[in-house]
Amino acid sequence: MGKAGIGRIIDLHYIISRIINKYIGSLDPGDMYERELANTLIFLRESMWRSCGSSGGLCGEEVVTGSLDLLRNSYNLLVLRSGAPYEVKMKIYRIFKELLDEINSYGKKNLGHDLVTTEWLREPKLYRLSVRVRGKNIPREAVVEVIGHNYYSEKDKVNPRENIFNLAEGEYLVRLSIEGNVAVQKRSSSTGLRVGVGVSGSA
Repeated sequence: MGKAGIGRIIDLHYIISRIINKYIGSLDPGDMYERELANTLIFLRESMWRSCGSSGGLCGEEVVTGSLDLLRNSYNLLVLRSGAPYEVKMKIYRIFKELLDEINSYGKKNLGHDLVTTEWLREPKLYRLSVRVRGKNIPREAVVEVIGHNYYSEKDKVNPRENIFNLAEGEYLVRLSIEGNVAVQKRSSSTGLRVGVGVSGSA
């Protein structure tokens, strides 16, 4: 039943206790990526309660959907922008998809439509990042390292032509180390495909 000014009424207590809390409890706190997602859902839960302002948990539809917009920003940060292994991103993507499906299932059953849009929820892509080291007399022991989120990194000895890394889309720091010391580092996105790393002088 709708009410003027606040739209249709939603049982926020149900969404939090039966859906949000279930996912929070299922996530592994020992996994740093799942822990970040759990913290996101805890923040979402608290934000929804604050926005609702009803001890009984009955809120206007626009209050709930406004809070659910936080999921879009969280997905962008956790999956699309962070530098993390592809399989980790796919795991988080599947969790988000299942969560949104349950929330929208509630919306269709009780309101006749979805509660949250899902066009922003897309699978992370895998890209080929090419790193070319420019400079003279680069020692054989020099290492190119691509550093992402939560200490994730991939490294390889410098290839005279180019070093290829297959990475999930995201933001990474490209670092050239010589004899264990950082010579050059440059921030890059895996969607940029090519990164040049230069050194000055001779080793």
